[in-house]
Amino acid sequence: MNLVRRHLSAVKGGKLATMAQPARIVSLIISDVPGDNPTDVASGPTVADNSAPRDALRVLQRYGIAIPKPVSERLNQPAGPVENAATGEVRLIATPAMALAAAALAARQHGFTPLILGDAIEGESREVAVSWPVWRDRRSSMVTRFQGLLCCCQGGETTVTVNNTQPGKGGRNTEFFTQSGLCAPGGTRYLGHGGR
Repeated sequence: MNLVRRHLSAVKGGKLATMAQPARIVSLIISDVPGDNPTDVASGPTVADNSAPRDALRVLQRYGIAIPKPVSERLNQPAGPVENAATGEVRLIATPAMALAAAALAARQHGFTPLILGDAIEGESREVAVSWPVWRDRRSSMVTRFQGLLCCCQGGETTVTVNNTQPGKGGRNTEFFTQSGLCAPGGTRYLGHGGR
């Protein structure tokens, strides 16, 4: 969807940097996306986009998303020249991997054994929770080898499919942790925290 946003926005996909020229651009980026590609973080307002509008149209079609006529007209336009937006300096100053390392350090300082499970979790919240490595095999060495307090750290972004006929309460983190709690081995004390 970042690709679609870049082609529909007046500032994303490097357009903000283009508007700021000839000023020197320094982008200090805090990544919240798997892979930490600056083009994908906030849809890259200061990073040039090499994709074409029709690429965005194909994304919408692939997912069966209804396309309003003005959007279709805009995305069917021929691709223009790539904007010379990424001439400035781009620095990743924080990433999910950095946050996980800091969380693991804090956990260790508070008497927990930290276990980093990666920074690229993606998918439907309830499905990701059920397949979470810690619960997948209740007898796995991952669960049984730790004595005392275990702090599992993982980053990424899950999604929740919204049913318009029965809207729910909460969001993707609530759904993830509720489902995780239901999958936790018996006798496990479980506390979850998630946020952006």
